[in-house]
Amino acid sequence: MKSFRVVIPISVMLGVILIMVIFSFQVNPSMSITGNVVGYSDDGSPIEEKIEFKKITKTEAQNSIEEAEKIIEEMSSQNMPTNYVKDLLIDAKTIIGQADNAEIVRGSVEATKYEVSQAKIALSLINWENIFYSDVISYADKIKNRQEETVLLYDKLSIEESKIKQKEIELEGNIFTSPPSEISSTTQEILEEAKIAFEADRLTEAEILIDEFRKVVEEEKAQESTISGIKSGAKNFFQRYWIHLIILAFLIYFTGRFIYKKFEKRIIKNKIKTMNAKKIVLTNLIKKTQEDHFKKNIISGFVYKIRMNTYKEGIQTIKQELPVLELRLRKLSGNKKKLKK
Repeated sequence: MKSFRVVIPISVMLGVILIMVIFSFQVNPSMSITGNVVGYSDDGSPIEEKIEFKKITKTEAQNSIEEAEKIIEEMSSQNMPTNYVKDLLIDAKTIIGQADNAEIVRGSVEATKYEVSQAKIALSLINWENIFYSDVISYADKIKNRQEETVLLYDKLSIEESKIKQKEIELEGNIFTSPPSEISSTTQEILEEAKIAFEADRLTEAEILIDEFRKVVEEEKAQESTISGIKSGAKNFFQRYWIHLIILAFLIYFTGRFIYKKFEKRIIKNKIKTMNAKKIVLTNLIKKTQEDHFKKNIISGFVYKIRMNTYKEGIQTIKQELPVLELRLRKLSGNKKKLKK
């Protein structure tokens, strides 16, 4: 029981000491925070570096907003997209107003009770404890970074557009003995899409399209170089072996002609043979039709006339075509004598 009575006062004293320590380290909003960081050099000797975290004032925040406004004006004058940075500027101005109210509520600036009451009402729906003027600086830095990114992308886009214009000048002026091939319309459409994305302030999309355009252009250059190499190689080969190529062409021509004549003779012979056989068949059919009508009287006169006309027309066609084929065969054979049927 005695020990319990001793523990309670000691605990209370420790609590009081802890609270005093915490308050002793509490930072005054108007003061800076400083500290020492100890490191070691290559030879092991200690190095002390002083770090100072300076509290951002309202004036500094206002100056950063003014600087951001100048950046946006400059971007607009250069026809660069400003939608995103304008939104950031609106956010920065909103934050500085919230930071004003937060400072009033914290008691960092002198204010009447009415002003404190109005500040609390303005901050009632937000987490104002974490709002400081340094947040405005953060937005201003984002605007600066966006400007750098936009300018860099604008330069990339301009360089790629100049490549297309240079190609057009080279083609129109016929500067080279062998004019370079034009960048395809499909490839130019990629750059046009990149330009549209850039103007719409979609910088990430624009950068991806520019990289794609560069890749496709390089592929077209490689393809053009390959085709040019093949043409050059073919030209050099012909210049070196043109006599051999001409001789080879003559050999192919005469060999092919000889083979074709052989093949044509065989076809014509088969056709003549077929026609002669057909002529014999038609002649026999005429005799049979006459016999069926006049002797056996098993077909009518109407059927007789139809069959006779059909058979006679077939024989007449053979008589017209057969001499032509026989003449052609004699020419191919080099024999002017009439062929045996």
